[in-house]
Amino acid sequence: MNGFDKRKREIDDLRKLVQQDKIVGSISHEYFRYLRTRYPSHFISFVNEYKKKEIEQGKYGMLEEWLMECVNKVNSFYKEFNEYLINPPQTEKDKTRFEDLVIKVEDLLIKQSKSN
Repeated sequence: MNGFDKRKREIDDLRKLVQQDKIVGSISHEYFRYLRTRYPSHFISFVNEYKKKEIEQGKYGMLEEWLMECVNKVNSFYKEFNEYLINPPQTEKDKTRFEDLVIKVEDLLIKQSKSN
């Protein structure tokens, strides 16, 4: 399985986990945490898509905490990206990180434009 297929499968798994009413088992919880951390913008999008009723009724449970974690992570991508725009990367490590951020920010912007 190549990287693209793995990413697609993981995002699909995240969608399915968000749709569930309850996640059972420590391994499932760890996998869900991993997916939320790896794909925060997708998690936010899926929660807004599949959990609107719970949100509108104020039945957040852990959703509110998880959403805030993901929102903070997405905001940190933008902040770090902006810092690199002001002070361009100098080292190879910084250049690699900047390239990773460019990809993440592009994904976020594309996802935002599709949802609007």
